[in-house]
Amino acid sequence: MYVFHRYFVITDGRLSRYWVAVDSTDHFDSDQRIIEFGFKEWVTEEFFYSKLVDDAKREADIFLKYKELMDSEFR
Repeated sequence: MYVFHRYFVITDGRLSRYWVAVDSTDHFDSDQRIIEFGFKEWVTEEFFYSKLVDDAKREADIFLKYKELMDSEFR
């Protein structure tokens, strides 16, 4: 699993109920199967991550909403 390690710290190995799994094999030039995990917008919107790191308001708001939900999920 690829993790954007500069932006995230894994503090709990459990998967969030807000995550979905998507087969993205057709989106990459690879002979291996690619399964992505993340919240819906992250894994279904092609440029979500690029917009997020470019400080797009919509993407930042969505990310912060999920972050808050996930931070409180296992308390």
